[in-house]
Amino acid sequence: MVVGKDNVTYYGIVVVVIELLYPAGMPIVLFKCRWFNTDPNFPRNTKMDHGLLSVNTSTSWYEHAPFVLVIQAKQVFYLDDSKAGGG
Repeated sequence: MVVGKDNVTYYGIVVVVIELLYPAGMPIVLFKCRWFNTDPNFPRNTKMDHGLLSVNTSTSWYEHAPFVLVIQAKQVFYLDDSKAGGG
C-alpha cells in the first residue's frame, strides 16, 4: 500500500525486489508492483464494508509506473472476500 501525492491510496502486490548499488553510497531498494485499480472514479473496484476494504484484485492500474521506493510502502495482506467473491 502506498499513499500518493494525490491522496489516493494505491494497493498492489510485489512482483520483484530490486536493489540498486551505488559505489559510494547506500543501496536503494525498489519494489516492482502490480497495482490494483483503486481509482476513486470507478467505485466498483473498491468497497468499504464494516471497516474492511475490499479491493478488486482482478483489475490492474499504472502498468507503465510499477516501481515504488521501499520506504514509501506499507505492508498489507489480502484475503478472499467470501461475501463479494474471489478477486
